[in-house]
Amino acid sequence: MKYVARIKLEGLLKEAILRALKPEIENPPPGRSEVRLEGDEIVISSNDVASLRASINSFLYWIHAQKESILSTNNLDCED
Repeated sequence: MKYVARIKLEGLLKEAILRALKPEIENPPPGRSEVRLEGDEIVISSNDVASLRASINSFLYWIHAQKESILSTNNLDCED
């Protein structure tokens, strides 16, 4: 069985975050998950739930870290 998760990005920082994640999407770490970009969605698929969860956690952490980095360097107040 194939498990799939989609992370949809929205808001003011969407383009900056997608640009920053592009290397991870195009050349994901070797493992049991596949990652691709469909529009403004990061699509992660795997044959097992544990690998899917690990990949989701990695991407959510990277998204959060990038958002915090952008906001701290630009002194922006954005709630997206």
